[in-house]
Amino acid sequence: MSRRVIELSILICTYRRDAVLCDTLRHLFEQARSDVEIIVVDQSPEHDAATRRFLDQAVQARRLRVIAVPEPSLTRARNLGARAASGRVLIYLDDDIIPAKDLVEAYRQAFRNGFTGAIAGQVLHEGQVPVKAPGSFSHNGVVEPFFQVYGANFGLLRETYFCIGGSDENLGVHTYVEDRILSDRLKQHGRIIRFEPSASVVHLLAARGGCRISDESQPTREWEKSFGHLYYLIHYRGCLSREAPRLFWSALRAGPLRKAVVKHPWRLVAAGSGFVQAWLRAARTCPQIPVPQG
Repeated sequence: MSRRVIELSILICTYRRDAVLCDTLRHLFEQARSDVEIIVVDQSPEHDAATRRFLDQAVQARRLRVIAVPEPSLTRARNLGARAASGRVLIYLDDDIIPAKDLVEAYRQAFRNGFTGAIAGQVLHEGQVPVKAPGSFSHNGVVEPFFQVYGANFGLLRETYFCIGGSDENLGVHTYVEDRILSDRLKQHGRIIRFEPSASVVHLLAARGGCRISDESQPTREWEKSFGHLYYLIHYRGCLSREAPRLFWSALRAGPLRKAVVKHPWRLVAAGSGFVQAWLRAARTCPQIPVPQG
């Protein structure tokens, strides 16, 4: 019996998502051919019974591989998934998306003819349609070079991923800058980012789980809310850069000035203390060294 050859690995890093994760996988199962594997890197401490049953059945049917990790970190999960993947091409998708019917084939075609850069796929929100808007992820045309990938939908060669050092594992749950860091690494290594509208998803922006700072049930500490923005500012952009004021404002909006704190001012002391702690932690944390090829 011939060994199954995997060309594309679809990687979904999930955290505290249930029904929407199952829906995402159902859509992808419809597109998976024999040369496609789907891997879920599961950081959730538990799932409801229906989700657990769905995942177990999919694993038993060999439609899915699940890697369980105890500590949530999107960037660490991305690296673990890449090491476990068998495919030449890695496709990273969020766990709350609806893929276009030809998403997988679009990625298959994009990486033919020796392309070694990265594909930034189109990302629409519910009810949104593609428009002519170069520089946005809802644009309706190919753009090359493009400014960055979007974490909800991008692809690159496995070899390229390891060549640029993978994802920075210093980031934790609230990794709103991880795709910007990955894009910077791609550019530093001379890899082109191409925006490809045919590789399209609808991002559902599920309110619970994932990286959502607005999710008040998220069991993260106060300093973790703004750490990613401050870490990116200090180590990747520099406090004297033109972007510094905007990044600092983003960190404030994620921490002491986020809606949940503004609506409940008595939380400001703890939020402000957490912001200072985040700054100090970011300042003394060195960027992660490149991940070894698995």
